[in-house]
Amino acid sequence: MTSLEAPNQQRRTDLAPDKEFASSMWGRLARAAELMKRARQEGRQAARSLTTQFVVGAVGESDRELLETVQPAQCDLGLWRAYFSAFHLIDRSPFADQPAEDSTRALRLYQFDFMIRDYGFTYADQ
Repeated sequence: MTSLEAPNQQRRTDLAPDKEFASSMWGRLARAAELMKRARQEGRQAARSLTTQFVVGAVGESDRELLETVQPAQCDLGLWRAYFSAFHLIDRSPFADQPAEDSTRALRLYQFDFMIRDYGFTYADQ
């Protein structure tokens, strides 16, 4: 699993200022997808699936931002599954004063991810 953790550069900077989204986080996911594809073409064993994880609710990202990142990752990179973790408080972290995210939001994101992945819906179908 390669964790994107956030849907775009703005949210990535809010979450972890020392990490860069496009070349670092997305680039790692794309590289993993390419290595898996190449291994299979060469008849070598490869990971069974490409997955990523997002922290939901820590930096104010919208569901739209998350899903507009998941859909191209599925289409362009072959992302099999996106995991959504509802933000919860962590003492003495930079986000200790942030409210915890309702876990129902993560559940709804899982449901929409399933609809995209298994039934061919797109974000535009909402």
